[in-house]
Amino acid sequence: MRYILILSVFFILFASGCKEASLSKTFSQKITIQGKLTEVIPDATMTLVGQDATPITVGKDGSFVFNMSLGHSAFFSLMYDQVQIPIYVQAGNKVNVIINPKEYRGAPKFTGDNAAENTFLQSFEEFKSKQQPSDYKALYTLDEKSFIDTTEQMFTSLNQFTKDYQQKNGTFSDDFAKTLNKEIDFLTANSKLTYPSYYKFFEKEKKLMLSDSYDSFLQNIDLDEPTNLQLPAYRDFVKMYIEYMVSNEEADTSKTDISKSFEQVSRHFKDDKIKSYLYHVLIKDAIAYNVNEVAPIMSEYAALQTNESYLKETNKAFDVWKPLLAGSLAPDFTYQDIRGKSIPLSSLKGKVVYIDVWAIWCGPCLAELPHLESLQEIFKKNKDIAFMSVSIDQDKAAWQKMVKEKSLKGLQLIADQDWKSSIVRDYHIEGIPRFIIIGKDGNIIDANAARPSNEKLTRKLTKALI
Repeated sequence: MRYILILSVFFILFASGCKEASLSKTFSQKITIQGKLTEVIPDATMTLVGQDATPITVGKDGSFVFNMSLGHSAFFSLMYDQVQIPIYVQAGNKVNVIINPKEYRGAPKFTGDNAAENTFLQSFEEFKSKQQPSDYKALYTLDEKSFIDTTEQMFTSLNQFTKDYQQKNGTFSDDFAKTLNKEIDFLTANSKLTYPSYYKFFEKEKKLMLSDSYDSFLQNIDLDEPTNLQLPAYRDFVKMYIEYMVSNEEADTSKTDISKSFEQVSRHFKDDKIKSYLYHVLIKDAIAYNVNEVAPIMSEYAALQTNESYLKETNKAFDVWKPLLAGSLAPDFTYQDIRGKSIPLSSLKGKVVYIDVWAIWCGPCLAELPHLESLQEIFKKNKDIAFMSVSIDQDKAAWQKMVKEKSLKGLQLIADQDWKSSIVRDYHIEGIPRFIIIGKDGNIIDANAARPSNEKLTRKLTKALI
């Protein structure tokens, strides 16, 4: 799991009474998505997110426009300032939207083509968010049958909402309905694919025994259709599918996870567009998660990748992370402890340093504190290791209060500019908690290390101390 735990969010859409249809018919036509923010945000950026992300700068008057060629009906998202607005388009469309940044979810108002369908998506998104379980652990630790039953109940409530909406506001267009039916197939598969991994995450001491027929749903999935890349659920599905297949392989410690993933892509997919997309997203995630594993296979990736744009983007991302490869000199920083004393990282040269970048408002960060305390207890007699916690809190007083109340051990420091601090910039921290291991020589061992709750961490730190 990267950074903060990201659970499966159901972007579930359903059109009642519509026939299943293929999206394989291709015809490329221009589409336009144009809009305006009612409140001008200085230097605002609007991003259209689909198979790729396209950012543009919003005009001084709040206007923006996206033009592209499209051969299929598709779902996108308009994103700005942490707000995400789902949007549907089809070939030849011109969609207009007015967004109020001060209103909930931007309160988008649509005109032009498919205005009714896009208006529905906003209502559906709000309803869907209210159906999310309040306790994900309770959901993902259910037995197999109970999990499936609970998930189907969620789909039933969403289906009923869609029926009620159409009865009140009118039925959807055929193209919209066809696209939704495709989307629902992959959303259903996604919910089933995530169950084993999250069960294992929440129930570390228990082993999940799935029935022999559990993954039979995969037999009816259209894996290798490139037009499916226009569907958000399919893009999520193919990544989950590869992860699922890797997890079911026999253990092979001679291969890295990214190498195993590449093998699964080659084994299960034939279409070049899908394969190039998968190679891209898999290695892009792996670069940020474990650049040390990626470095040895960059030449293999270059040989496999047929999309020059993806290859260029990946090489750029790798170059950014390259200075953080194992053996590189750790970027230095100096922050104050709870008493106001400045402590540079370089002052700890000669010790192995385990760094925790966290904040008091971060739930996953707080969940790791008991494990960090246990880890410190294991190594308390070893003078060659130091535990450093660097807070990126803005509220220094609140940070000091928690450190004192919880009697947090180790070096407790606070960064001077929260997310703009040098440690965030130099170590490419995009989410917390983030853990880093620095060797006795002051060089990086792992710039994105395991969490204290990971059972493998103790062995890694012990090895670093030798």
